Amino acid sequence: MLRAFIVDDEPLARDELAYILRRSKRVEVVGEAECIEDALADIQILMPDVVFLDIQLAGGSGLNLAQQLVDLEHQPEIVFATAYDEYA
Repeated sequence: MLRAFIVDDEPLARDELAYILRRSKRVEVVGEAECIEDALADIQILMPDVVFLDIQLAGGSGLNLAQQLVDLEHQPEIVFATAYDEYA
């Protein structure tokens, strides 16, 4: 089973994505965070296989978090999620 972590500052977006992933029965959502600091700390502990990452976060950019994840010993795959057309 794929272990996933969701980073999004919108609770409804996190809930919807978690619901969709769980319905697949191939993904275990091991954690969620709404800010970069919490996400980085939890990802280092939980070591998910994949991180679903919002690009535009309150208080920071998901792109900055992605750069930090590249430096981890256990590097998760990253899937960017956004509602902004300019990032598509």
